[in-house]
Amino acid sequence: MKQPMHLWMTLCLSFLLTGCGTQVPLSGKAYDDYIKSIKPYSEYWVREGLTVEGRREDSWACGAARTVHGASHVIFSDEQEKAERRPEEKDNFAARRRLSQAWVECMKAKGYRYAK
Repeated sequence: MKQPMHLWMTLCLSFLLTGCGTQVPLSGKAYDDYIKSIKPYSEYWVREGLTVEGRREDSWACGAARTVHGASHVIFSDEQEKAERRPEEKDNFAARRRLSQAWVECMKAKGYRYAK
């Protein structure tokens, strides 16, 4: 009886330990390159003759929160979400979605296109 129990425990332990080693480690230059490759959402919106400052201004004009982070990551202020929220809604998810869709339409109207 002890033999099958020890075998079962060994098998389970080996599966647990194997799972820990399946991730590809990122260290040094590979990690730095990976971090640099992550772009904020607004950088995927491109237009001819674009500058970073111009994109921020356009993002703010289209409704993003008036911070550098808000313009780059296209987030909205609590006041904007509260104003957009409808009485029947229990959370801000639908309001955020409507604000995001309005931002997208505004950026398209300004001549931007989404390029991944």
